[in-house]
Amino acid sequence: MTDHDHNELAIRPAREDEAGLLGSIALRSKGYWGYEEEFLEKYRTELEVSPAYMAKNYVVVAAQEGVVKGFYCFIVQEGTPCLDFFFVDAPYIGQGVGRAMWEDVLGYAQNQGWERFEIVSDPNAWPYFYRRKGCVKIGDKPSVVIEGRTLPLLEYCFKTND
Repeated sequence: MTDHDHNELAIRPAREDEAGLLGSIALRSKGYWGYEEEFLEKYRTELEVSPAYMAKNYVVVAAQEGVVKGFYCFIVQEGTPCLDFFFVDAPYIGQGVGRAMWEDVLGYAQNQGWERFEIVSDPNAWPYFYRRKGCVKIGDKPSVVIEGRTLPLLEYCFKTND
């Protein structure tokens, strides 16, 4: 039995005092893909999670022994549910944190009665994570940070209408 068995990963609503931490986790997670510091710095503001954002949207953390290892957020834009953030802190990537969070994402979305939700993905996360989770690419979205850069627009569907 490993130490992990004694200390389950808890997925719980984020606390307002964790807002700053979430932005740091998002930046470190994005950095996992080998982006240069200058590139990441351009995303710093975009990856911040403010208390006001947290009050309006569904923000959840994955924590173990008091350490926040990842988080995700759902927003609804023009009636479409969107997974707005989904980040595992870089030191914990590959340790099952993302898998546990993804299961929680699906449970939450199903409890909301959603048949589908969208994700604007990092180009690296799309093939290595989201495609393996059953998401399909439905288009591209222009980056709001870097002109000329596009990001994969993904969709996860619970049921298909054959």
